[in-house]
Amino acid sequence: MGGLILCRSEEAKKPYYISSLGIYVYSLEELCYGIYNNIYLIGSDFVDDALIDFIRNETKDKWLADELAFLKEKNAGLREMVITILLYVDYYTKKEVDELRTLIDNLSALGAEERLKRRADNFLFNKKYDSAIKNYADILNAKEHMMKDDFYGNVFHNTGTAYGKLFLFEQAAECFKMAYQLNNREESLKGYFMAAALAGIKVDEELDDGELKEECIKEMDAVTKNIMDSEEYIEIARIGKLRSEGNFVEYNARLKSIFDKWKADYIAVSL
Repeated sequence: MGGLILCRSEEAKKPYYISSLGIYVYSLEELCYGIYNNIYLIGSDFVDDALIDFIRNETKDKWLADELAFLKEKNAGLREMVITILLYVDYYTKKEVDELRTLIDNLSALGAEERLKRRADNFLFNKKYDSAIKNYADILNAKEHMMKDDFYGNVFHNTGTAYGKLFLFEQAAECFKMAYQLNNREESLKGYFMAAALAGIKVDEELDDGELKEECIKEMDAVTKNIMDSEEYIEIARIGKLRSEGNFVEYNARLKSIFDKWKADYIAVSL
C-alpha cells in the first residue's frame, strides 16, 4: 500500500476495544488494519453484537452493520464476515483481500497456539525479531498447553533463532537447548552448539557430541570465510587502512556511515 487513504466512515466518539488484540479502534479503516495485520489472533467469535453496535452507532455505517447482523444470524463463518468488512471499506486492494481470504482458509483448521505460532513465524521471516520473540513467549507462557512436545520444541528453536539474529547468543543457546530436549531434532542441537560457542559458554556434558560439534565448527568456519569475503567486511578493512594512513577526516565520515547503517538495520529488526 502507498499514498494517502481518505477515511470513509466517521471517527467514533467511543472507540471499540478488540480484546483479542488489545487495541482500540476509532474508525472502520483502523478496524480493517487491525484485522488484516492480526488475522492469526482473530477467532470465529470476532464479529459479535458489540462490534456490530459500534459500526451501527459510532461509525454510522448502518448498511454494513445490517449485513453483518444478517450473516451472524445465518451462522456465517469468520472468512465471510471479515471479507465483507474489508470489501465494504475498500482499505486494501482486491489482491490483498484475496490473499487474506486464502490465509483465513488455511488458518481455519488450526488451533489458537498454532495460529499464534504462524504469526510469530511471520514476524521471524520478516526479520521482526523482537516481535517474534514476544509472540513465541505468549505460547510458552500460556497456562494451558494443548500441543505435543515437539511443537513447543520448535517454538523454542525459532525463539533461539530470533535471539541469535539479535546477537543475544546466551539466550539463544538456552532456547536451542530447551528445543532439543523437547523435539530431539539435530538442527536444534547444532543451534545449541553454535550459540554456546558464540556466547563463550560450555555446553552441558550430557548433550556433548564430539562428531556433531566438529561439523558445527566446519560450518561456522565456512560462514566466517564468507563474511571475510563480503563487500562489507572489505569496506571495513578499507576504513581501517584510512586510519593507519592518518586520513582521519574520511575515516570518521565512512565509519559513521557504516555505524549509522548498522544502527538502522538493528532498530528495524527490533521493532
